[in-house]
Amino acid sequence: MNYFIFFTIAGLLNLILIAVIFYTKPRINNSENKIYSYLIWITLLGCVVEISMLFTCHFMDSIPIINTISSKGYLVMCEIWITMLTIYTMSISYNAKKITEDKRMKRYKLLFLITFLGILLTLSLPIEYYFVPEYSSYLYTYGLSTKVVFLVAIICILINLLIDLSCRFLGGFGQRA
Repeated sequence: MNYFIFFTIAGLLNLILIAVIFYTKPRINNSENKIYSYLIWITLLGCVVEISMLFTCHFMDSIPIINTISSKGYLVMCEIWITMLTIYTMSISYNAKKITEDKRMKRYKLLFLITFLGILLTLSLPIEYYFVPEYSSYLYTYGLSTKVVFLVAIICILINLLIDLSCRFLGGFGQRA
């Protein structure tokens, strides 16, 4: 076992503590809390997939399909996570008086479409691996699949940046009502 897995396991344990605290406290039943709840579950699943990826890489030569499924699953989890984070940012930033439900849903649908296309491309495009078994802490993926994930992440980051700038300087999304 390499040293980098300990960071993921520590993150998983911290996330479990956050989940326990979040789910044992009383919450208001609103969209922000529902999205945050999804984020917790997606992050938990992402940590588990990442840990599985570290174990499946040792069977890359004998059973390559297992490693491919694990690696592409992790890339898809990254796309879903950044999309949910962007939706959470949108949700907490919208002013109900300025943005109608119809406009809000159109923006969500556009973001889901971008993510769906990204996931399809990620699953269909090739993925490459760099792994040296003697130095198992050196493992990463590259190729067209990972570039698609980077593109989806950049789009989501730009959307989050626009939301932040709009809230701060233009009053576009406004304060929570």
